Amino acid sequence: MTVDRAVDGGTADTGAGAGTDPVAGVGLGAVLDPVQLNRIEALHRGFRYQHLYAVACVLTMPDTGARVLVTERDEDIELVLPGRRVYVQVKTRTGPLGWTDVRGAVEGFAAIRAEHAARRREGEPILLVVANTAPGPGLATRIAGPDWPADIRVQWPGAAALPGLPPAWPGLDEAVGWCEEAAARVPFGSLAPRTLVAKLAAHLQHVATGAGGHRVSADELPSLLEQFVQQLQDFPAAPEPWYPQRDEPPAEREDRLRLIVGLAGAGKSSWAGRAAAHCAGTVVYFDVGDLASASVPSSLARELSARLLATAGHPAEAAVLPSGSALELLAAVDRGLVRDERVTVMLDNAHRLDHPDLRALLEAASRVRFVLLARPWEGQRPLEAYLGISGEALHGWDEDTVAAVFTRAGCALDHPTAQAVLELTGGLPMFVANAAQLTRDAFGADARAFCAALRDRLHLTPTVQEILIGDVFGRLGDTARVVAAGLAVAEVPLTAAEASALTGALTGALTTVTAAARAGALRELVLRGVAQTFADGRVKLHDAARLAAGGEAEQLRPDRLDAARRVLSELLQDDLNRIRDVRRFGRWLRLQADLGRVDVLVEIAGDEFFREIGFPAELRAVLEAVAADPGQSTGHRFRAANALATWCHDLGDRDGLLAGVERLRSLAAGGDLDAYERGTLALRLLNTAGLRGDAKALRGAYQEALSLADTAQAVRIVRYTYATGLLELGRHEEAAAEAFGVGTAYFDHLGLEPDDVLGASAAEIRALVAPVDSWLDDCKHVADCLFLYVCCCRHLNRPYGLAALHAMKFYEVSGAWRSLVTVGQDAVDDLVEAGALEDALELIDRHLLPLTGHFALFGEVIGLRSQRAVLTAWLGDPQAALAQLDALEQYDLTGGQARDIRSQRQLVEAIGGPEGPMTGDPRRPA
Repeated sequence: MTVDRAVDGGTADTGAGAGTDPVAGVGLGAVLDPVQLNRIEALHRGFRYQHLYAVACVLTMPDTGARVLVTERDEDIELVLPGRRVYVQVKTRTGPLGWTDVRGAVEGFAAIRAEHAARRREGEPILLVVANTAPGPGLATRIAGPDWPADIRVQWPGAAALPGLPPAWPGLDEAVGWCEEAAARVPFGSLAPRTLVAKLAAHLQHVATGAGGHRVSADELPSLLEQFVQQLQDFPAAPEPWYPQRDEPPAEREDRLRLIVGLAGAGKSSWAGRAAAHCAGTVVYFDVGDLASASVPSSLARELSARLLATAGHPAEAAVLPSGSALELLAAVDRGLVRDERVTVMLDNAHRLDHPDLRALLEAASRVRFVLLARPWEGQRPLEAYLGISGEALHGWDEDTVAAVFTRAGCALDHPTAQAVLELTGGLPMFVANAAQLTRDAFGADARAFCAALRDRLHLTPTVQEILIGDVFGRLGDTARVVAAGLAVAEVPLTAAEASALTGALTGALTTVTAAARAGALRELVLRGVAQTFADGRVKLHDAARLAAGGEAEQLRPDRLDAARRVLSELLQDDLNRIRDVRRFGRWLRLQADLGRVDVLVEIAGDEFFREIGFPAELRAVLEAVAADPGQSTGHRFRAANALATWCHDLGDRDGLLAGVERLRSLAAGGDLDAYERGTLALRLLNTAGLRGDAKALRGAYQEALSLADTAQAVRIVRYTYATGLLELGRHEEAAAEAFGVGTAYFDHLGLEPDDVLGASAAEIRALVAPVDSWLDDCKHVADCLFLYVCCCRHLNRPYGLAALHAMKFYEVSGAWRSLVTVGQDAVDDLVEAGALEDALELIDRHLLPLTGHFALFGEVIGLRSQRAVLTAWLGDPQAALAQLDALEQYDLTGGQARDIRSQRQLVEAIGGPEGPMTGDPRRPA
């Protein structure tokens, strides 16, 4: 369901333009049904909670004297204790535990009592209901009543536990912590407590499927732990703390054959070590990196034989393995495995094996599960096709993890800088960790300085990334290296035709390099993992390969590089004429600076689109130089200074804006200005009068600006600016009336009626207004007026109907994505105040957050995510909400962001307090 349909029956068209999808090629995209996702996550948290309670019961067997633990038979867990048998049913709920939650277990326990009464089962039966939340009033009254059965106990956090048994925990974090403390007392020093808990949980999950007769006995526990030690000691140690990667492949799946793919530095071996602790059955790590391809089957056969067939119960088979070929030996070991025994082999560096040898190995060991760990290689696609599998990629860390790693190294960084680190390293764990270390040791913990030096290739210490990815580049053909250099120059995704045109400019002097050869080189880059393709056919460099490819570009002849930049500029400009893509626009702007086209930069600085994306930061110095250069014309200096003032306005830099307006006034006094520049100065003076709180100056500036307005469009712009000044003065009633009046004037100009917008999608509105001259800018101005009206009404505590949602539509029509996200937060509040919490969450997850990623609006992310955290709490998961806020607090926050998160935390804690989420008002604090 789209945001518009949820409110007034329309549909949202949140694309970059007609016929485009802003989420295409961005990870997995937003989840389609956030509410369903919450339900699924809650279900799996429940299973995890149950398995952890079973782990706790196993770890306390020596203390309780329990002989056997049974899982998933008559109840979730059964414990056979001296003289009694405890049947445990585990319940996880987001709200208080009710009678309907336990009624089935209580009534069904009668059949179990009958089994014990007939002496078909030994011991006194006890039903124990373990829940993560306390009973509600109705159930609490039943439990305290005289009719409640004495052999049925309900246990919740804080309530007394049965003697010797684990307590109930409020959440998974507390469950894991309790189990780790218990595991630390187990005399197996070579197993870290966290690893032991994870391995036991995986084993018990496997037992729950029927393995081992659904049971674990106290007698087998020592040998089971010894088996865990033996399995895990040969695995690469997983780093602590462990940070999962984006969309990380699960530790275990039911597929017999899996392929995990990642560049060098992606953390494949570390993932394997971590996954082994969560896999059921026997797990073996086998690295083929230093072995000849033909010798791998026999070496693996000996490893499996020593691990599996020579253990208790199988000594004879290990001693009489037949002689023969390597594959025959492996097949013999495979036949010797106990039926239904779960054996998983993590085969590292699988890309080094010859394709036929790898296939034969997998076929010979047909009872063994294989997880192949490999870098991207030429044989990947044929192997996938033959085996009928698809590679699972390691995508690297996200920006939250980057912030955590840098903070742990003593280098705090803000959200945009975390994104910059992601773009430079691809988020690959080894590269990010190395970047944090270099930032601390060589850049005084200044992450921005590190990113700038790396981007400009001015750093002195080689990075691990350069070494490892440089090794990949060393294996590329000459044409592929040139094509990679072209993609490095581009920086943004290109279509196949654009990539061919760009690399054609680089290889123009090489007459033997045909278009077909360039396409072949591009395929080589994709196969090696150096380049990535998207669903719409575009291609770009993998972020981790940018540094190496940038080095290749520096080796090109200057004339070839300039030719490529000119071609790229033309390609991007042609595309901008069709659709406004923020990333392409930013790259096009930087190209103008590289090509010395300062006039173009100054001219474009006045565009409405500039206000939605901001100039790339490195261009600020270019505009500063033009504004301060007496050799430039007054008009050029004025427009550059105006762009800088706009920059300060958008950043909320009040002092910078006021100083910038004074510079404009000074330039105006020293030279002739054209009508556009005089009108611009009048608007700036009108704007700053409101900021200064000077009502008299505001009125005078308004009259002056009106006198210069020579068109109806100019009059509307002056009136809108005057309304913003009234808002600054606190004259909200007047500002609301003026904003509403200007908005009505825009509707008249565009030929729209309010009913035309009600229920209409952005695409439908676009079709209505497209015949009008300047419709793109006018739609942006309509949205500005609606948003200003919303702000005024909020101050007046007055309803404003659908103004916020309709402002979103007009911002979408005009491609004003930053403004769309800003007003979208107000629309979220509207939905919350109307009680439509699920629709509010959907608006954030399906529309607003994907827009911030696609259009690089990283400055808007912190506010959106803190707002989302409160919604998560209202929807019943305050613990997850607090975890989201904890992640945000790892960043180097502005004062406003820090205050906002503190307020949100207080609200979340109140929602999750003892009174529950039914108290208070579900809205974001003002």
